[in-house]
Amino acid sequence: MPEPEIIQQQRKLLRTFSGIDTQYTQAEAEIDAQWQQVEQAMAQAKEFLKREGIEEGWGQTNAAHISATPNADPYYEFTQAVKRTLQAVAEVHNLQDLPYTWKAIRTWEAHKAAFLGLPKYTSLAFSPRGNLLGSCGPDKKVKLWDAVTGRLLHTLKGHKALVRCVAFSPDGRLLALGSDDKTVKLWDVASGIEVRTFEGHKGWVVSVDFSPDGRYLASGSLDKTLKLWDVASGREVRTFEGHKYAVYSVAFSPDGRLLAVRHGVMISLYEGSWPELKQRAMALAQTATEANFWSSKAREHLAADHRLALQAQAVTQMQAWKERFSHLTQPECLPWTDESWLNWNLPSQTAVNLLRLGEFWMGDGDDLTFPALIPFPGEHSLLLKIPQEGRKHTARGVQYLLLRLLAAVPPAKLRFTFIDPVGLGQNVAPFMHLTDYDSQLVNSRAW
Repeated sequence: MPEPEIIQQQRKLLRTFSGIDTQYTQAEAEIDAQWQQVEQAMAQAKEFLKREGIEEGWGQTNAAHISATPNADPYYEFTQAVKRTLQAVAEVHNLQDLPYTWKAIRTWEAHKAAFLGLPKYTSLAFSPRGNLLGSCGPDKKVKLWDAVTGRLLHTLKGHKALVRCVAFSPDGRLLALGSDDKTVKLWDVASGIEVRTFEGHKGWVVSVDFSPDGRYLASGSLDKTLKLWDVASGREVRTFEGHKYAVYSVAFSPDGRLLAVRHGVMISLYEGSWPELKQRAMALAQTATEANFWSSKAREHLAADHRLALQAQAVTQMQAWKERFSHLTQPECLPWTDESWLNWNLPSQTAVNLLRLGEFWMGDGDDLTFPALIPFPGEHSLLLKIPQEGRKHTARGVQYLLLRLLAAVPPAKLRFTFIDPVGLGQNVAPFMHLTDYDSQLVNSRAW
């Protein structure tokens, strides 16, 4: 039996709705994807700023100053705000590639008597994992030992005078040595090969320490200076001067933001920071606020466009379809006991025979709903595509269809064969009780 024209028109109408909804869904997904980029970038920036001591409220800015001009395109403004936000995040993170700007925050007298003489000729240091031990002495050599077995792994030769201090990098791959030859040498632990030499001190180097991230190396000298070196390039980052005595000890704080120096009886503390960081954080907060504002406006604008598209393209068609549907000849509602049903047969191919399942709901408002119809009877099928989480709703929909069929078809004119491989018969169990009234209504079992 050919499909009734009213069904064909309904199918065309549904395709119109689907096309409009697809465009709307794609545009909404693009907004969601861009906003997700902003959220991920902001989360990383917040974590970094928190580590740098920027207070939690840095990102709280007011959107009241943002004004949407009548001709502004919210989607374009949102896209531009997203770009500005991601650029602001990059500018915050780019500071990590720059060295701290250090300033002395305090100096105090720590001891009553100055250190007499020079440090001992032997210095020891464990690797971060504790499996290696480095030792140095007046023989100008540094020895690298297996701390577990005591086996000598490498003897490092290269300094022209005795070596006074030794320090492992945080990852344990490098070994820094300070010597009376006024240099600091860097060695590869695994191979025992010299990596580079730092030159610049005018006195013996008596203390070295790596920053926690391993990017910088601090060295103290009898020339009363502290020098900060870039480990990767060997470049001298800064020289700290003004100490009254030789710099005998240097140490980074665990977060790398403080650098302690002992010179004579005094201890000086330096704090590292990026002066531009707070300003860049505030700029980031501003752009993120703008992105959030325009995200809301873009969604509102998109929803309005969606509604207008439905009104312009689909509602008029729907009203015309409803008008045609209302003029269809409806079957006379006769009691099932009426003798007319005794002579009921399948309708002819020219008749319009429809079964109403419920309503298609395409959006807000009654003007976007219309009857859901299928041809019946005839050789037609109904396919329901539902996500996994909607399986229960699908089962109820099928049950509803069965009830519709029972209400629309006279007695002795309908028979069910149930195939339920997913629910193993549970989805149609209530209908199996139809056999209590007529054994021919349902086959003996659900397959």
